[in-house]
Amino acid sequence: MGAINPDEIISILKEEIKNYDEISKDQEVGTVISVGDGIATVYGIDHAMYGEVVTSRMV
Repeated sequence: MGAINPDEIISILKEEIKNYDEISKDQEVGTVISVGDGIATVYGIDHAMYGEVVTSRMV
């Protein structure tokens, strides 16, 4: 493996920060109420459909 170039990392981070608002516009945020047997009850995701796979992220 080669050495990590700090300038390349900074460039990538700046690009991700610049595009953050564009990426986050298409996301809904909800609150997990309960989880059990592979089923989650989530409040606040108004456009999720029955059987749809959603992803979660710890904040």
